Amino acid sequence: TSLTGLNILTAELYTFHCADSIDLNPGSYTLKLWVSDINGASMDSIPANDTASMVINVASNTTDYTPLIEVFTSSTCPPCAPFNMNVLSPWMVTHHQDVTLVKYQMSWPLPGDPYYTAEGGVRRAYYGVSAVPDLFIDGKSYATTATGVTAGYNAGMARDAFMELTATHTISASDISVNVSITPYVTGPFTAHIVVVEDTTYLNATSNGETEFHNVMMKMLPDADGTALSLVDGQTVTLYETANLSATNVEEMSDLSVVVFVQDDNTQQIFQSCYSDIVVGRKEVDTPDVACYPNPTSGIVYLD
Repeated sequence: TSLTGLNILTAELYTFHCADSIDLNPGSYTLKLWVSDINGASMDSIPANDTASMVINVASNTTDYTPLIEVFTSSTCPPCAPFNMNVLSPWMVTHHQDVTLVKYQMSWPLPGDPYYTAEGGVRRAYYGVSAVPDLFIDGKSYATTATGVTAGYNAGMARDAFMELTATHTISASDISVNVSITPYVTGPFTAHIVVVEDTTYLNATSNGETEFHNVMMKMLPDADGTALSLVDGQTVTLYETANLSATNVEEMSDLSVVVFVQDDNTQQIFQSCYSDIVVGRKEVDTPDVACYPNPTSGIVYLD
């Protein structure tokens, strides 16, 4: 792309669009960009800062994408109540099967939500959150309004995903175990996050009028920094994490869900998310010999 006839002033910012396109095979590439002869000057006293580069990945395949919604909120935050109760909760009734949702209860306004954890504080710092409520969909900030939620959702649903993501978990007493499988269609560095959430909590209600809270983050596995991955196109990666939740704010172990998502920390873009499927253990029991008539049966046997 050649741009001519420009007169760019010192320290002026000039934005341009490269109209040319390239067609690449799947893989990882370095895209190099540079400028020369600015304003007709062939000499530059500092040529070292005239070039920039970035790594781009061309995916070998695509699949359906599940948008991730992250909400920073608090039971001591007056504006959080109308957003959660009047905007997000009714919207989730219709769209709960289309998205994943994590809510981080924050430590302000003072005295802060009783279910605030340091792991939520790490996610707050990651996005630079300075006020609640705050809404992030697929790693991008959106207004805490019905319009903002819809805009983020529509943008996510219009995207393709470049990796398959599945997970299962088991719960035994106060322990949880999670298995994750990631099959990438791109190569590069990513971070996988495993988030244990409680579907509905009540005991963190304080001053803003909310009496129940949904998808509240209880624990991040192994921690809020997640697991750093160097994914290679087509090579499946599995993760296994366990935790004892007896010291967390969990109200009912039977009310837990697990959200898994993979994020690019360079851009904060979410590449895929999913809910984990719970694995219910089967219990073997000794039974007496059973004779049935007629034989063969119709296919249904009832044991009392």
